[in-house]
Amino acid sequence: MLVNVPFVVSFSLRWHYPDRFHGYNLSLISKAPLMRQYKNTTYSIKTIIFIKNKTMNEAILAYHAAFDPEDQAICAQLYKTITQQLPNVECKIWHAIPVWFVDGNPIVGYGKLKGCIRLLFWSGQSFEEAGLKNEGKFKAAEKRYTSVSEIDQDALKRCLEKAVAIQWDYKNIIKRKGVLEKRTTF
Repeated sequence: MLVNVPFVVSFSLRWHYPDRFHGYNLSLISKAPLMRQYKNTTYSIKTIIFIKNKTMNEAILAYHAAFDPEDQAICAQLYKTITQQLPNVECKIWHAIPVWFVDGNPIVGYGKLKGCIRLLFWSGQSFEEAGLKNEGKFKAAEKRYTSVSEIDQDALKRCLEKAVAIQWDYKNIIKRKGVLEKRTTF
């Protein structure tokens, strides 16, 4: 649900190319692929919402507004800490969640899961932090929160420093056919 967002334009696209739509901030609201029939061929199409004349901070605030007050407070605290610790890092809504990138490589993001907010570090398995749990088959690790009091600011700041220093190259994972390589020296 978006709150107070004028100038919403909806497009259906076969692929996700945010760099081609200058003047728009991208907010992928639904990850669910839609199927379209064209000349006896079925194509997977993503529905993408572009929010014109909105800063990315406002798009993230609109993302937060869809949650209950406790989840909003967790998201607000995570957003505040991440933006303070990573002031020169690009932030945008990517695959329906706020994600921070260093030179196009995702390093940290958070999103709503059933019953919690998940903080995901794309290279987190290499951090050697006790509070992070492995996620998926690559190098990602996560921490789940159900209340603001569970957020350990010191541990979060340590992980954010490591997120910049320790990176696996997710930006080029498709080019390398699913093979991850180290992007930084660690």
